[in-house]
Amino acid sequence: MTCYICGKLGHRSTICPQNGPRRGWNFRQSPK
Repeated sequence: MTCYICGKLGHRSTICPQNGPRRGWNFRQSPK
């Protein structure tokens, strides 16, 4: 799963876990 900054792609996704790069990032299964 790729993590994206919240609101950057304008998509509502689940917040990445704490072990992610940063808190508040979103991850999407589809890199599309």
